[in-house]
Order: sequence, then structure tokens, then C-alpha cells
Amino acid sequence: MIKPNELRIGNLLMYSDNSGIWKVSGIHEFGIDCFDDIEETYMEYENFEGIPLTEEWLVKFGFIKDLGLTYGLDKLNISLTGVQYDFGRTYFNSWCILERQPEFVHQLQNLYFALIGKELQQTNN
Repeated sequence: MIKPNELRIGNLLMYSDNSGIWKVSGIHEFGIDCFDDIEETYMEYENFEGIPLTEEWLVKFGFIKDLGLTYGLDKLNISLTGVQYDFGRTYFNSWCILERQPEFVHQLQNLYFALIGKELQQTNN
């Protein structure tokens, strides 16, 4: 189950029965305002799960495959090593390996905003 302290407005979540992707538009004590391509509604947190972070999602966010398994976008590189991702900010020409790697799309969105200061948006791919 998703927890309120994990979310920001704009995060993408999956409905628990895998029936669709919803975007967070409001955060409340017991649930979220969210919308999909058709409607906007309020739902409780228990109805949502994180979207597993995959290579497909990196591409949807505009990351471009570089050498090997490295993807880069706007001063942030991600190296896919097995099931883990190593994140580095190329702007500072340094790397960091996170103790807890993002497993879900909303965690990558939050990390990207914290490091880069901009929202991570899907491209038109």
C-alpha cells in the first residue's frame, strides 16, 4: 500500500488491480485526488500500488540509452546493474550509489525532483 509521505502531486501510481495508471493531483490523510485519461476522482491509498521501475519506464521518461546499460537524461545518469539502479549527476561529474534504490516510478519521480529541481515528465514515445 502507498503511504502519504511517499507521494508528491504529479506522481504516477497503478490501480491495485492493474487496470490503469493514475496521476496524483491532491494528497489527503486517507487518500488521494487522482486522474487518469478519463476522469478525476478521490480514492483511498489502499487502492494503489507503485508502478515497478523498468527499462521501459526510463524510455517513457526520455532517458536515452548510452553505452552498455547506462541511461541519461538532463544531468542524471542511471546504470542498470541487475535489478538495481545507480544514479549519478553528470553535472557535478560525480556518482552516488544509493543505499535504498528506487523500485517504483513515483520514487524515481521524487528522486529526480530532489536532485534536478524539475518534474520528471513522460515524453511522447
